[in-house]
Amino acid sequence: MSKEQVAEDPIDKEKLQKQAEQEVQERFQSSDFFDDFILYTLNNFSHRYFASTPAPKSEQIDALTYRVQQREVPVKEGLTSQNTKIKQGTKEMVKKYSPRDGASLLYEMRVGLEHKDPQKPGVAYLTCIVSWDHPEHGLKQNCFKNEFLYEYSEAIELRNKLAYHLENLCEIF
Repeated sequence: MSKEQVAEDPIDKEKLQKQAEQEVQERFQSSDFFDDFILYTLNNFSHRYFASTPAPKSEQIDALTYRVQQREVPVKEGLTSQNTKIKQGTKEMVKKYSPRDGASLLYEMRVGLEHKDPQKPGVAYLTCIVSWDHPEHGLKQNCFKNEFLYEYSEAIELRNKLAYHLENLCEIF
């Protein structure tokens, strides 16, 4: 491309940015995009924070709730955790169950939505859990939860900030 052509076709950054934002907004008009985006984000975080190979796959457990879980056997990560509650809970579990019993920790990341209407403000319920409630892992007791209620004004804001807020919660892993 010659210098004359570049001068004749200047790139309008504002126009390109508005066009990109409009395309994202159009994609968010479908609830499938919410589903795909959240599942994709949880998969990426599972690769980063869960030590198993292959990393677990995220799943949609109902119309508005998504999660990814990983059982950890052996439980050495829990025994060396910086979180004293997780470390103490893991020690108590190890006293009750031997490695032969398959003592395990359960890690979970969860995203729940209030709704999937891209035209309305919404709420995302973000949760990261470490459970030492072997073998049931009911996630009601003998676990540590890191939770955050994220209120967003539009779907694009959820897209832009979900990973940031999950990152802050994942410090427990």
